[in-house]
Amino acid sequence: MDSLELRSRMIVLAVALGAMAAPALAVNKCVGADGSVTYTDGPCAGGTTQAKRIETPPRLSYREEMEARRRSERVVEDARALEARQSAERAARERRQEAERAAELAAQQRQARQESLREEQERWSVTQPVVRRYVPPIQVVPPRPIIKPPEPERREPMRGYPPFR
Repeated sequence: MDSLELRSRMIVLAVALGAMAAPALAVNKCVGADGSVTYTDGPCAGGTTQAKRIETPPRLSYREEMEARRRSERVVEDARALEARQSAERAARERRQEAERAAELAAQQRQARQESLREEQERWSVTQPVVRRYVPPIQVVPPRPIIKPPEPERREPMRGYPPFR
């Protein structure tokens, strides 16, 4: 059931509820000479080509009216829930499509960068010859032994001088 069909059912239900709330009356349908249709609770005016009496249903009881209102509220709630779900699905579909477009664009950009790098490498390999320079091998020199300097002689303290305390 699509939202248009659901809306049309809600409108018919609302009209039916409105008609049921009115007192039971006889309504006359009058068709004029020019084809215009008029509904009236009185007799048709002169100059009408067709007159038809339409009986309206009797007024609903309070219980029937409340049940009809509850049903109509459920229909309206269902319609709103359906519209919300359809809106959420549409938004999710649009987000998914946007993500796919972004991923495709990123892939195209990546491929374009790779192609431009490959072209640049080819251009440089053609224009710049490879020059190899001679690099002599590194000779390893063993470390020299560390020679400690001799320790200075220690002199003995002077004798006969009073020590400091």
